[in-house]
Amino acid sequence: SQYLYKDRQAREERCLRQFGKEGDTVDGRPVARPRRAVLVSTQIIEQSLDLDFDLMITELAPVDLILQRAGRLHRHNRPDRPASLSRPQLWILEPDTKDNGSPHFGGSAYVYDPHVLLRSFLALKQNDRTTVAVPDDVEPLVEAVYEDRDCPEKLPEHLRDEWQRTRSAWKKRAWKDSVQAQVHLISDPIGEDNIIEDFNVQLEEDDPSVNLSLQALTRLSRPTLSVICLYGTDEEAYLDSGHSQPVNLTQVPDQETIRMLLANSIRISGKPLIDAIYKHGAQIRCWARCALLRHGWLFLLDDQSHQSIGDFEVRIDATCGLVVKKIV
Repeated sequence: SQYLYKDRQAREERCLRQFGKEGDTVDGRPVARPRRAVLVSTQIIEQSLDLDFDLMITELAPVDLILQRAGRLHRHNRPDRPASLSRPQLWILEPDTKDNGSPHFGGSAYVYDPHVLLRSFLALKQNDRTTVAVPDDVEPLVEAVYEDRDCPEKLPEHLRDEWQRTRSAWKKRAWKDSVQAQVHLISDPIGEDNIIEDFNVQLEEDDPSVNLSLQALTRLSRPTLSVICLYGTDEEAYLDSGHSQPVNLTQVPDQETIRMLLANSIRISGKPLIDAIYKHGAQIRCWARCALLRHGWLFLLDDQSHQSIGDFEVRIDATCGLVVKKIV
């Protein structure tokens, strides 16, 4: 998600050509599996991409996502699998332990709820489990993690303490999320007025810059902002660092130009950077007339794909994607 859309698409297509279904084509090129290969990925491969692996190694995650990842093992009917991997194998890295003996989830606790991680850890370790049967074990595992249950009596004291501590925080967050969700519920209609009017194009609920309570949301998440990266200046802007694909920022773009602009877009999620963009960034007036561009902000990069904005240095890196550095 931290790559320009066109770069992310290129990486996804490369993965599909290597690990996709044999006989398929990707962007006009046939799938050709290498004799051996290792793919290092984020959780993006949990869904959407039709990939097939012989072996998967994963850090601990909520059990439903572990099962989702396991769905990428032996996904296709391939007769040429290595004999040692004739059965799908999923290796889950066991977390380190704290001084009191309870599991330490490290950076995963910043991505997933610690209580859900703890219950996933216990559910997968229960009775020294070595296999998971799909679909028979799916429902019991998911219920063991997400049902609002009391702590099992048989757990050691240090794990009981960890359960109670994380459960309390989990329920508090769930209550806050419930209150926040109520703010965004759509009320029943109270009149028969026609709301399909021209002014609806500019409704605040579609604008990420307005207060969160006024936005139309489908899920609770951190605020994001769409940024379109171009090169050059306001007077002479280009889609590429070689300045071979000019873009006129004073004319309403046609459909093909809109497509190319969106290919150069990226979503920003860090609130300090978003605030800096609101304060120092720029929007293009003619984009306001395009449904897909009207809330996009312009990033003008130099030939090294770099821009300074507020207290931040932003760079689009070919390997790392979006790189943000705070200016000290």
